[in-house]
Amino acid sequence: ETRLMVHLKDMIDNGSKTICVKTVDSDVMVILVGLFYKIKRSENVGNIWLEYGTGTKTTNLRFFNVRDLYNSVGETKARGLLFFHAFTGSDITSAMRNKGKKSARNTWRAFDEITPVFSSLSKQPFKIINSDSQEMAMIQRFVVCLYIKSSPLESVNEARKEIFCHKNQNMESLPPTENALLQHVKRCIYQVGVWYNYSPITLTHYSHT
Repeated sequence: ETRLMVHLKDMIDNGSKTICVKTVDSDVMVILVGLFYKIKRSENVGNIWLEYGTGTKTTNLRFFNVRDLYNSVGETKARGLLFFHAFTGSDITSAMRNKGKKSARNTWRAFDEITPVFSSLSKQPFKIINSDSQEMAMIQRFVVCLYIKSSPLESVNEARKEIFCHKNQNMESLPPTENALLQHVKRCIYQVGVWYNYSPITLTHYSHT
């Protein structure tokens, strides 16, 4: 999916005003929307369309205007989209058990304070993060809200205890431990680095932050 960015840049540089990217991979959609704040700064950019689906029947295909998707998400959240997507499950990274994209999006809407963290981790590829960092504290709080909407708890370990002791849940329904969550975050930061590095390397004249 990252190779598409190379071809996209080449087409824009050669004057293409309307470009259609065909894919069956949601990662491609996320990369295009998440990095559109860089792409749109080129004066040559026109309409970038995404043809999403399989087969040739129009009933199996959906067409999205990347600029419209970007505007609907908003630039602030679009800048955090890469890490959010990796963190909540992608082709290459795992997801929280029984917690899909819809639940994660709703949690993000309710806990907007996490947006600067998602944005920071989306544009600082391969950043070193540790368990006592401010980013991990905010991510723990996000995961707690994902599993217990009204909980005031800050620690996923405390949330695990509360769910297990008071909600009669089995072990598979618990959020990850603090140590497991840290490893998941590190894995997601690495994957975001792979996605993001194709922006400054292959989209050099869009590399403003």
